[in-house]
Amino acid sequence: MLKKKRAARVMALALSMAVVTAGLQTAGEGRRTEALSSGDTVRLSYDGYLRGTDDRYYITEGNGSFLYYNADGSTYVAKRSGEPDVRRRNLMLTDVDTGERVKGYCIEYATDVEKNSIYSSQDPASDARYFKNMPEDVKKLMLAAIYYGRNGINSVPVAGADDEDFYFATQVIIWEVQQQLRVMVRDSRGKITGTEKKDAHGLSKDFFYNDLKGRAAEKCYDYIVEKISSHYVTPAFIGESQEKAEAVEMKYSMKDKGWSAEIKDDTSGVFDLVWKSSDISYEKKGNTYCFSTEKALEGEKLLKVQRKTQGGSAAENLLIWHDASKDSNQVISTGSASPPQFYLRLKTDIPAEVTVEKRDAETGRPVAAAGTEFRIKSEDMGIYVSQGMDNPEGDIYKTDREGRVTIGERFQAGTFLLEEVKAPKGYVVAKEAVVFQVDGKSREITVRCDNKPQKGIITITKTGEYRHMESLTDIREKAMGGIDFDIIALADIVTGDGTVRAEKGEVVDTVRTDFKGNVSTKELYLGPYNIVERAAPEEYILGEPVNAALVYGDQETEVIEKKINLFNRLKRTPAPSDESPETGDDNPAAAAVMTLLVSLTLIGASSVFFILRREDR
Repeated sequence: MLKKKRAARVMALALSMAVVTAGLQTAGEGRRTEALSSGDTVRLSYDGYLRGTDDRYYITEGNGSFLYYNADGSTYVAKRSGEPDVRRRNLMLTDVDTGERVKGYCIEYATDVEKNSIYSSQDPASDARYFKNMPEDVKKLMLAAIYYGRNGINSVPVAGADDEDFYFATQVIIWEVQQQLRVMVRDSRGKITGTEKKDAHGLSKDFFYNDLKGRAAEKCYDYIVEKISSHYVTPAFIGESQEKAEAVEMKYSMKDKGWSAEIKDDTSGVFDLVWKSSDISYEKKGNTYCFSTEKALEGEKLLKVQRKTQGGSAAENLLIWHDASKDSNQVISTGSASPPQFYLRLKTDIPAEVTVEKRDAETGRPVAAAGTEFRIKSEDMGIYVSQGMDNPEGDIYKTDREGRVTIGERFQAGTFLLEEVKAPKGYVVAKEAVVFQVDGKSREITVRCDNKPQKGIITITKTGEYRHMESLTDIREKAMGGIDFDIIALADIVTGDGTVRAEKGEVVDTVRTDFKGNVSTKELYLGPYNIVERAAPEEYILGEPVNAALVYGDQETEVIEKKINLFNRLKRTPAPSDESPETGDDNPAAAAVMTLLVSLTLIGASSVFFILRREDR
């Protein structure tokens, strides 16, 4: 057999032990392997040739270019020639104290194994000589081969084969993996999609497969290959390492008062988990993986999870055996262990505490007023928010004296609509809902709801007296156009946000009536005003100032109207004169007319008096 350098032998031994250990899951051959433990000593021997159900021996070729492993994980290739074919035998290890006998596997092909050598065992976690330095994919496939292969626990998986067919098929796959003729297949993301055979280092991919092709062991071989090829195919969120595990975020539900996540994955529908976490629940529904918890997680929780398998098993009693006197000899494994576990990251999002704040739409300042009422609808769920989420009308939330209200429910991530039911006094109710988002990251969210302050206009109708046909006695009413008025604040005009919109005595508007005597002010903030007539025509008495209060109407009206009717009277008494009347008359005709009128008046009065006297008689 090929003589290797001492370092190479040591590597081979370590590798063999590691791989055999990883691969082999052999129960006791007539006794329980649990009796063997770290530190035990055994004697290596061969026990009969491997013969298939067809009564033919299993033989392997001894020549070729073979891959060897150094202790640091590096590899080299050495060529063997002139070696005879090898008729394979059962590799047995016998406990020197108890006589217990178990089967083992050769891990590294074409490495010396000497009969009657004394081997001592180590726990695989303590054996740092070689196995931990092997390529990860090699270790994983070896462990999977033993998990699904012949390990003393698993029964023969196919009809027409026996235990020796199963044993040889398992050994062939271990050699294929060790020689890197069978490798993992990965996609562009690095996710494992299966395994495949390939030529490597001058060795045909079918080098070992040809030794069982067409025989009963081939059926066992196909079975194991199918199992190990699918074992590491996982949903996207499951990682073969911590770094490759994608975080699954469980989202808070206002209905359930807990967190959950449902992930559909069509690429690995057969994958299922052996679940052991007590504070997180797991269920698989078809191709959907469901996780839930009632308690929020602090950051990400990394879980080591095991695949739920069919047809595979392990006694979890894996041991690594080294030749006690010759490091260069083969490393053997007994017992069995499960393949490496997978990794899953779970986290919970953050439900938000929502506070609604009332503000003035014009100034952006808070409106400190109690009693503003809201309700909130979840756009995603299509229902209103309430305690227990079971009130179809939704609960009503009222602001405090500061114009704020904190909702009692914690909000799940999603889109919500804030609907105002009752506006603060002095403001118009918000006619459109305020849309706000909960992102699942913020613990506190303040939603601002703006209201427009209600305003008003003062409409003035101005009329006045006039003498019809210049008559002194026929006084009628008409519209008075062109009359100017000042609108003056009677007090400080203050809106609900505390903003002084006008100071007392401030002229907020000046208006002039049209030809119909009508005029309206601009939109004014609610409050008391004085309407002051600036001037009146010469023949009219100036109107007195009139008070007009703009008072809050209903919350639906944006601008209220206050109507005021104003009236001007004519001056009745001529203005007195300081000049003495002149004697004489510069107009004789006018004097004659006046004399005639006085005479006629006297004659008329005398006639009436005379008639009345006669009737009395």
